[in-house]
Amino acid sequence: MRRMMLGALALAVLLAGAAPGQSPRETGAGQYLGDEYLDRPRGFSLRPPAGWWLEHDHPRFLVKFSERNYEAFIIVDEVKTPTPIKLDQEFRDLVLKQNQEVKKTMPGFQVIGNRPVRLNRVSAYRTEAVFPAGPNKVLINIYYVPAKTRVFMIMTICPEAAARRWDPLFEASTSTFTVLE
Repeated sequence: MRRMMLGALALAVLLAGAAPGQSPRETGAGQYLGDEYLDRPRGFSLRPPAGWWLEHDHPRFLVKFSERNYEAFIIVDEVKTPTPIKLDQEFRDLVLKQNQEVKKTMPGFQVIGNRPVRLNRVSAYRTEAVFPAGPNKVLINIYYVPAKTRVFMIMTICPEAAARRWDPLFEASTSTFTVLE
């Protein structure tokens, strides 16, 4: 009886791993994205992961997408600039200044790295950071996308221990970010 139970358990684990919708890494995260979120007044669009909750009346962000169990988030915000911004040293300085502002509001925010990236064929900048949350750490990626006289910030947030699970969806979703100007 015990052998039969172990065999059934092993089969269930194998079948669960192969079931559609279980792992974005197995079949490509793009198919796990929902419909496009289009915000014409604010000038951007993004395809969030399918089934995520939308909060667009948040007082601190332009829009926030939350995973159903509130384990992972994608947040879009913007920073206004007095003049049009180019991807140069001035832009890099703005990113570093924004990271310092985040540190002020989130003590314990620790930058792991900053680097230039391409986001939907647009040059951008990415900050990777961790933040202590009780006994755990939260992984935060912030993509800075220049757009005339403002910079969009697309933030992906999840527990560090679950980052491998969420990264494919985050990458797929953030790569759809489009400035409409």
